[in-house]
Amino acid sequence: MASDILTSGMRTFLRGLQSPNLVSIDLASLGNSPLSRRSVLFVVGSMGGGGAERQIVEILKRLDRSRFRPVLYLAHKRGELLGEVPADVPVYSFWDDFAGTIRSKVHHLLGTTDRARWRQMAWVMRRERIDLVFDQLFLATLDAAQACRRAGRPRISVCQYEPMADVREYARGGSLDQAIAVARDAYSSADRVVAVSNGVRESLIRDIGVPP
Repeated sequence: MASDILTSGMRTFLRGLQSPNLVSIDLASLGNSPLSRRSVLFVVGSMGGGGAERQIVEILKRLDRSRFRPVLYLAHKRGELLGEVPADVPVYSFWDDFAGTIRSKVHHLLGTTDRARWRQMAWVMRRERIDLVFDQLFLATLDAAQACRRAGRPRISVCQYEPMADVREYARGGSLDQAIAVARDAYSSADRVVAVSNGVRESLIRDIGVPP
């Protein structure tokens, strides 16, 4: 599904998240939770002290609990902002459950650790009866796109920075064209893409090929 790339600061997006139509995604058509309350999974790499992580914390604190139940999914359960996550927010971490296990060694040998992440995230979506996924930062976007495909969940993807630096890092030692295609697929599969500035929006369209 082609994405509508919205240009918005996080405060504007937060107002949209609290609005009845949730950035034009019809939550009334989502049937996993009681009509009065929807479960939202927030996906980010860790709770380090960057701007994106601070914005996630802001949303987790301010989200109207009468309408939404937030759940947090991290690749690594660490970071200086972890202690600021509200106590009522369930926190899942891939590496906390995966690192050092026999299956982690098997996946490492097979080169399938990424697939293990996608499966676990999809399992969390089903376990927590998630209605909507909100991902932020490049690697979280790549993982959330694949997990949402497996679990069949709608997704809002936030692009915080012009994406080509992350794409080049992702492509290091491999094909840049292939990395761009992976990024295009991840952003284009979101139900909504929120670009935090006009420059980020233009880069998504021009450099990555995401439909406007």
